[in-house]
Amino acid sequence: MIRGFLWERDDWPELRFDPARLSRLLVAVAGTEGRVAGALAALATGERDALAREALVSTALDTSEIEGERIRPESIRASLTRRLALRRADGSDPAADGVVSLSVDAIRNAAAPLTRERLFAWHRELLASAPRGIAVGAWRPNSDDPMQVVSGPPGARIIHFEAPPAARVGSEMNAYVAWIESTAAAALPPVALAAIAHFRFLTIHPFADGNGRIGRAIADLVLTRAQPDAAQYVSLSRQILTERPAYYETLERTQRGDVNVTAWVEWFAQCYERAAEHTLAAIEELTRASRFWRDHAGVELNARQRKVLERYLSGSFDGWINTTKYAALAKTSADTALRDIADLVAKNILAANDGRARKTSYRLR
Repeated sequence: MIRGFLWERDDWPELRFDPARLSRLLVAVAGTEGRVAGALAALATGERDALAREALVSTALDTSEIEGERIRPESIRASLTRRLALRRADGSDPAADGVVSLSVDAIRNAAAPLTRERLFAWHRELLASAPRGIAVGAWRPNSDDPMQVVSGPPGARIIHFEAPPAARVGSEMNAYVAWIESTAAAALPPVALAAIAHFRFLTIHPFADGNGRIGRAIADLVLTRAQPDAAQYVSLSRQILTERPAYYETLERTQRGDVNVTAWVEWFAQCYERAAEHTLAAIEELTRASRFWRDHAGVELNARQRKVLERYLSGSFDGWINTTKYAALAKTSADTALRDIADLVAKNILAANDGRARKTSYRLR
């Protein structure tokens, strides 16, 4: 019997995928994770810790923005600093505290069992400042039925998804937490398990709010369990935010399909591999910067020069260095910028570009 949504089928929730179709992709994902782990091993402990913190910041920021909630980066950083007990920090807010607590627990305590009580605790932290009337730390109530994702003006609403009735949520989630901790789930390729765990949770839609953020935290937990040396440095949420239209489109199409969710697992695995590639690029930039400062440890630089070089080495600099960009970054005059650049050329740190750009733009030697 086939009805409108996947959860209405008689064979729900026996989700499956085609291993033969995805075998090469899954091997490629594992290979990329291995490259990340190898590149990380070459970094100093402090550099790895910094990368892990930046991945947590990105995850906390971007998982909220996927849902349309913008949190100030400085609030996320303050919450993360306090949560990791690095030092005293002010400037966070309840929304930042909640999503940071969720992200940190899912990644730093990935080995701990995923239970109903843990999900309720995540939900309470995430929605600590929720308005009255929203069920917090509990499954969504019958009064929320029908739980729908809709768009369009009144009278012309488009129903993109409707979740199972609230009366089913308890039994659905009991089966879900038992499955995710089972030997059958553990036997799946990690990225496939993360994809299915995320999808199944979103389809049950057990909470009145916060399902997307908790569902992505579950994916992070599964991936970190399998490859802690790499996954905690990869921000899946950042990549999903970049590909948000495709994310929602693939989810909706799969939720209207059958229990063969190969297309969803394929999209998710490709998305995660792209996220891991971004992490590799960040590691390469960090390695290049570390090598640069080590090689130039004895060179005397002023504060302006150091600031511009740090920005250039971070990979966030747009194009080559020139007088105008230098002056804007260093907040100085064009004449001072020109003298600073000439000094860096004399110290064999910068070189003038060839051709028409010669002596008007510069690159690192």
